[in-house]
Order: sequence, then C-alpha cells, then structure tokens
Amino acid sequence: DILKAREILHIPLHVIIRPRGGDFNYSQSEIDVMKKDIEFCKANNINGVVFGVLTNDKKINKLVNKELVNIAGSMSTTFHRAIDECTNIDGAMNDLISLGFKRVLTSGGKSNAQEGMEVLKGFQNTLGEKIIIIPGGGIRHNNLQKLLKETNCKEYHSAAILNNSELINTEEVKQLK
Repeated sequence: DILKAREILHIPLHVIIRPRGGDFNYSQSEIDVMKKDIEFCKANNINGVVFGVLTNDKKINKLVNKELVNIAGSMSTTFHRAIDECTNIDGAMNDLISLGFKRVLTSGGKSNAQEGMEVLKGFQNTLGEKIIIIPGGGIRHNNLQKLLKETNCKEYHSAAILNNSELINTEEVKQLK
C-alpha cells in the first residue's frame, strides 16, 4: 500500500504508475487511471512517479507523457524501461528531455544493463547533465562495481531478485549497499 510505504519509509518514494502489464500503448481509459494515480501520489506527498507511454510504432507518446508530466507537477518524473523498446533510443532520450522528465530507467536498449553498458556510458557522457540516467536490468552486487566504474552513472536500479524468485532477496539488498 502506497500510504503505508510513505508512512514507514524515510527515504524518497517513487511509485510506478502502470495500469497493467504487457505493452506500453495504453487506451484512453488506462491513461485516465494513470492520471488519477498520479494525482493521488501528488496529494499524498509522494516524491516521484515512474511511468512511460509509447505509440503503436514504439516511439515516445509525446502528447500523453507531457500531460502526465504536467499533472505530476513538482514531483520527480522517471520514464521507465519502456524506452528500451523504442525503435530509436537516441531520439527517444531527447524526447524525454524535451518533455521535462527528470530521470530515465534504462538498460540502454539491451536486455540488461551489462549488455547496454556502452550505450549507458554514452548517455551519461552526453545527456547526464540534462537527465539522470538510471541503469537497470539485471543489476546485482556482483556486477554493480563494474557498472559504476564504466558508466559513471549516479543512480542505479536493482530488483534484487535471485534464482527466478518473485521475492526480493534481502541478502542481495545488503550486498548491493
């Protein structure tokens, strides 16, 4: 529950806004749900929201994303790994910057952050002053140091899930610290 998390956590809380699994091309009713969820987060002092809407042809849906960024207002906005499905990830990154996103969670268009390390490094070097690049996808304690050294990114995302489990591995979280 979001309100319970806000109550017990004393760190910034960023909530994913996603009405369903599957692709990132949403119907108008799904977009309406996203708007309401962002408004709920805003009203309850959530630090940030994480979302992403693509078009049928796997481009950033500029109109919808801009509307959602505007609704978020002063909350931090992160575009999630939907960007990794874009046909032109470089153009997509520039779109996110122009739309006002503060962060982007990405594996550099690859299946995981290690495979996308060179792309992530390039993004950090060329766009890191305009948007926070957050490598994500397969990040674990045994590859984090290499990613830190190679990409120079400042924030990272790990699900901390091991052995095809569906639960966070608390020992992995400790080792990531």
